[in-house]
Order: sequence, then C-alpha cells, then structure tokens
Amino acid sequence: MKTSKRMISNITKVLLVMIMGAGLVACETTMETYDEFLVDGETVYVGKADSVMVEEGFEKLKFNIAINADPKITKGLINTIDETIHHEFEVNRKHAGADTITVDMELPEGEYTFGVFFFDDYGNSSIREEVTARVYGEAYIDRLMNRAISNMEMNDQNELTINWSSPIGTSTYTQLTYEDPMGEVHSIEVPNEDSETIIEAVKEGSELTIITAYRPTSTSFEDFMANPSVVMVPDISLP
Repeated sequence: MKTSKRMISNITKVLLVMIMGAGLVACETTMETYDEFLVDGETVYVGKADSVMVEEGFEKLKFNIAINADPKITKGLINTIDETIHHEFEVNRKHAGADTITVDMELPEGEYTFGVFFFDDYGNSSIREEVTARVYGEAYIDRLMNRAISNMEMNDQNELTINWSSPIGTSTYTQLTYEDPMGEVHSIEVPNEDSETIIEAVKEGSELTIITAYRPTSTSFEDFMANPSVVMVPDISLP
C-alpha cells in the first residue's frame, strides 16, 4: 500500500516537471516571436500614408500618396488582399519632411480595393491604408454614346448649320471631322456649352465623323473617346 502511494507521488512529480518544462518552452517561443517585433522592448512601426488620392486613366491608375515626416520610410507597397496585385516602389523624397509621391500602375479594367504600406530598411511596416478604385478600359468605352445631332441644314454657299442635342452625362466635348469642297479634311472641337455649330465650307454629300470625349470621374486625368459615329452631310437646301 505504501509502495503504491510512493509510486503515485513520484508519477505526480514527474508530470509536474513535464508541465513546467513545456510551459517554459512555450514562454521562450512566445518571447522569441514577440522579440521579432520589438526593439528595446517597444514595437517598431513605420509611419503610414497620410492620405492616398487615386486618378483614373485608360487601363491605369495614378496614386498620389502623401508621406509623413517619418525619416525611416524608404520603400512602399500597393497590393490587394489576395496578392493578385503586388507593386513595390521606392520612396524618394523631393525634400525633407512631409512629401507626396506619385506611383503609376497599369491594370486590367475592374474595381479594386488596395492596401498601401510603407517600410523601413529593416522590413518594419506601417499599418495598412485602404483605398478603393476603379480602372476604366474598353468595356467602359463601348458603352459611351456620341452626342446626337438634332438637325442639319446646308445652304447654297456650302455653309452647314448643325443643331446639337443636349450633352450626355460626364462628356466634356465632341470632336467633329468634316471634308471641305476641295477635299481637305478638318477637325474642330465642339464644347458642351454649344448647341449650334456653323461650318462655312463643307463638301456636299460627304461624311461627318463624331467622337465625344468623356471623363468618368472628377479625378480622371485623360479623356476617354467614344467609338466614332458617321453621319452624311445633307443636300443643299434651296430657298
């Protein structure tokens, strides 16, 4: 009976030693992992982007990233959560302190949610700055409509009067190409504000080519041109 009690006591001691040993190993592993993010006992963070403004072009985006004054920042990353987009860039300040850098990226058409990060030379990262953006491409252009002509008249002096329908949505102007009586081709830009265009000399029976320009957002940095429409110049209207 005494032997059994002594044996149980020994087993209990062994188990306690094993549990304590496992705890020490776990603590050491945790501290090693923790120390990877510490310098002199403090977490090292790099300053995050102060702001990110995105401008849209044809199948490309322009990121205007405001950098704070943190002198440790030397590089950056723009990515998506699934890492299908992963774009690294160098941070070269134009002057000391707060600054703004521009990063251009060519991308397939679609909608994206990006994370913007900064890093120092030791790989320490800033927290994520999130920004959403849409890339416009051929699918967007195929949906664009040219400004319509409501009426055209040409007099016996080959002067063509065009009356325009109201401009469409985010259109900015319309490019009109025509042929004069000598066969020379000309292009003019018709502002959205104009409801009438008079061209002094147009070849009778020739074609007009109409292309309307769009800016899908207020931050777009280039024009998106609709696919061309062609209309015939009317015959001369006799008085």
